[in-house]
Amino acid sequence: MARDSVRGVQVAGLANIVGRNLTGFQGAGLLNVLGGTATGWQAAGLFNVAIRPVSGAQTAGLFNYVGPAKKAPQPTDSENTDAKMLPGRPTMQAAGLFNVALGEVRGAQAAGLFNVGGTVRGVQVAGLLNIADSVAGVSIAPLNFVRRGYHRFEVINTESWPVSASLKLGGSPSFYTFFTGAYDGFGNRDRRWGLGYGVGTEVFARRRLSFSLDAVAMHVNEESRGWTEDLNLHNQLRLLVGFAPLKAGGRLRLVAGPTVSVLVTQRYDTERAQVYSSLLQNRSLWLDEGSASTRVLGWVGYSVGVRL
Repeated sequence: MARDSVRGVQVAGLANIVGRNLTGFQGAGLLNVLGGTATGWQAAGLFNVAIRPVSGAQTAGLFNYVGPAKKAPQPTDSENTDAKMLPGRPTMQAAGLFNVALGEVRGAQAAGLFNVGGTVRGVQVAGLLNIADSVAGVSIAPLNFVRRGYHRFEVINTESWPVSASLKLGGSPSFYTFFTGAYDGFGNRDRRWGLGYGVGTEVFARRRLSFSLDAVAMHVNEESRGWTEDLNLHNQLRLLVGFAPLKAGGRLRLVAGPTVSVLVTQRYDTERAQVYSSLLQNRSLWLDEGSASTRVLGWVGYSVGVRL
């Protein structure tokens, strides 16, 4: 334990505690706790805690925490009294469970479960969830919630599904993930519905025009009741051209483009006495491979809809 600051190296079998700042390296079997800022590296078997920003790296078996920067003093009462945060520092956090960095992150966060950051200028990678105020970079996880990020709702019609809806979330248009659902059962047609997950990127966006590329996989349910137990996976690659009809750069966009579908199915149709899916009706197949138990089929189609 050092009540003031440490310059150099601090190594312990259990824990290191520093009252103020660290310049150098901290290594502990269990935990490191720092009451101020750090310039260097904290490494612990369980967790690292720094009350103020870290310029360097934190690596831990469980979690890392970095607090916000101090607020800049207010010059005079007559001037702007809004408190401003001091500039962030380069930070790399890697943990088995989660990372939390309040304020600005300049670097990377990687965790097995989730990351929490303020303004992230770099990359967030998590096994489950990323949370941030804003991201100038990429957030990669099954779920990404960025307050000032990319949030879009899209409804489209395709050759396979009369209606399909997707909720797209990401730190920026350069990479986003989305949940999607589709339904077909209007009129006298056999009912089917699908649920899936996808990833995408907006490769081009200028004024009224944009181009995005989405890849999605949906499990298709075709039984009259409940869930189709057999493998019945509809994979689709979509190239969507977007046009903003109301104003340049507007959120409302009309989207359309070609799609390539690949269906992998083991669903046995008792009426046809073969492996079959109703998605194949009236399709011109460019791919038809497989065995008596599994079929892989491909076709080309279209997508057209609206994005909000």
